[in-house]
Amino acid sequence: MAKSKPFLEELKSKISVPDIPHDGFYVDPETWYLLVRNLTKNINTMLVGSTGCGKTELVMLACKKLGKECCVYDMGSMYDPISGLLGVHRLNEEGHSVFDYAKFTEDIQKPCIVLLDELSRAPLTCNNILLPCLDSRRELPVDIAGGNGTRNIKVHPDCVFIAT
Repeated sequence: MAKSKPFLEELKSKISVPDIPHDGFYVDPETWYLLVRNLTKNINTMLVGSTGCGKTELVMLACKKLGKECCVYDMGSMYDPISGLLGVHRLNEEGHSVFDYAKFTEDIQKPCIVLLDELSRAPLTCNNILLPCLDSRRELPVDIAGGNGTRNIKVHPDCVFIAT
């Protein structure tokens, strides 16, 4: 029986550490492989660092190298978290109110990386909306939908949240 490689060794053989000539910036190999491991094993992660140090670019590069879709949400410019993360009521052509779900509700239902960029700058309302997605419930309550709308949206098992 062939002995399998440890997960980290397997990662190192498949994906290289970014370097300046090929990727435009340098990242510590240990940090890189920790991020890649977390993306591969669906572990939610928060990256911390100075403004402009490359956190967002690093995640987008890792997603590209892994062939995973990256859905970026600029949390720092999200002035209305309810409409940006949940959705809004609109009038349809017949004049009836319908709930128009936000793109975020679609993205969390598929296998992808959801990048919550500049989360520390987001309005506090975002916390109440995001916490059930990030904890063991792994769902997004959409109580404002009303009517026959979906009230709890399950987060896809292969949806990973990365925050900067």
